[in-house]
Amino acid sequence: PVQLDGSASTSPTGEPLTYEWSLSAVPAGSGAQLSNPGAVDPYFIPDVTGDYQVELVACDGAACSDPVTENIVVMDAGDMTDLSLEITDDPDPVVRQTPLQYRLSVLNQGDAAAAGVELTADLSMAVKTIAVSPPDLCNMPIADDPEVSCALGSIEPGEVFLVIVDVVPKKAGTLILNGSVTSANTDADACNNSCFEETVVTK
Repeated sequence: PVQLDGSASTSPTGEPLTYEWSLSAVPAGSGAQLSNPGAVDPYFIPDVTGDYQVELVACDGAACSDPVTENIVVMDAGDMTDLSLEITDDPDPVVRQTPLQYRLSVLNQGDAAAAGVELTADLSMAVKTIAVSPPDLCNMPIADDPEVSCALGSIEPGEVFLVIVDVVPKKAGTLILNGSVTSANTDADACNNSCFEETVVTK
């Protein structure tokens, strides 16, 4: 079901509201209907893929709002990408002023190719970056901006893209690398598009 919510609507005089929901446009062949057009939070069940347009008018007894519309795109699960990111470090723990390697693996678990894939990794200011691979797709961070960004292009279903970042920790403590991946496509599960890795640095 697609859950709707009109609870953010308010009356300028504080009066209670009534709600008038409607499906103002549906894809050809759809028979979708709202569960309760007068409820604050009705739902509908999309029965075909395509664009659904929902409209809401809220009234306080004296006046009604202008219609507010929202377009909801329903896609087939087979048309979606599902990128995930995994980060590993080696070694951990690591002695300061010795090499540390991060490996960032981007996997497309979906059924469609992911286009315009971009990976971002936020390094600690407490490391010196030695190398980033592949160098033609990723930038080398600069002193006052320790972010690595990579334009990975397209990743096919089942394909894994590996980015390697070699650094040297400058001091003892705990390093945290935060990474995230995005694409130009709708992602079936955006919750696995980011992660972090902690590394203990000893003296």
